[in-house]
Amino acid sequence: MKKLQNILVPTDFSSNSLNALEYAVNLAKANESIIHVLHCIEPISSTKNSTEDNILIHEGLVRLERQMKKFISSVRANTNHKIFEVIRTGKAYEQILNYARDAEIDLIVLAANGWSDLQNGILGTVAEKVTRYSAIPVILIKNNSLAEETSHKEVKSTLAENWVG
Repeated sequence: MKKLQNILVPTDFSSNSLNALEYAVNLAKANESIIHVLHCIEPISSTKNSTEDNILIHEGLVRLERQMKKFISSVRANTNHKIFEVIRTGKAYEQILNYARDAEIDLIVLAANGWSDLQNGILGTVAEKVTRYSAIPVILIKNNSLAEETSHKEVKSTLAENWVG
């Protein structure tokens, strides 16, 4: 079996993305892997290309870099492995797949419901597309907030349970 040298964790800075990062840190400890944390933003276009717009874009990127450092600092104390911070512009699933190819990533650890929540189905559009088009293994970290909701009803019996006995 191939050793995991590079693990990619795409993030939207949600709590479930933090769960994915913690999972990746545990994998990195076991395999002495490098972790790549990737955040994608949609391209910002301006028709004016004014100085004010450029200043706003720069300030936004500075805030984003701070947010990335804060996100990673929550797990940095638990590991001494290298963690690369990456910010890319473009469609999230495309950038994730492109980065995975370019950086020779061996595994993607992805929050199942980060970017899109439940509006776009069980997985969300980014997780679904990454899983569908990835040439490498993808581990999806499930969002546990469904189990914590009071509106979520527990199913007492299923056909599978009845079939098994």
